[in-house]
Amino acid sequence: MKMDVGVILGGMILKHITSKTKQNKLLELIGMRHIENEIDKLVYDEYGDILDEKDKEIEKMDNELKTKDKKIDELNQTNEEYKNKLKELNKTTNLPPEAKKIINSMLLL
Repeated sequence: MKMDVGVILGGMILKHITSKTKQNKLLELIGMRHIENEIDKLVYDEYGDILDEKDKEIEKMDNELKTKDKKIDELNQTNEEYKNKLKELNKTTNLPPEAKKIINSMLLL
């Protein structure tokens, strides 16, 4: 019975107190830290399959973001290389003034 009451009380604490710090402090003060583990088990028993699917979706999205970040880094590096080459080209003395204007405008992009 103590376990049942503890699970209910722990659930109410977790539901109504949004601050993790305050939740932890209250659970420790009333000696119910172990009840939180029981609540986690109950939630996983009830919703484990759904949680596993969501974890897979999150992992997939995380991998997609990492791939996109890598592509963005590659594009930024390529952009820097082009800017450096344009700067070198702009330093060339035998370019017509109109070509230098075009290069300068490209450097602004």
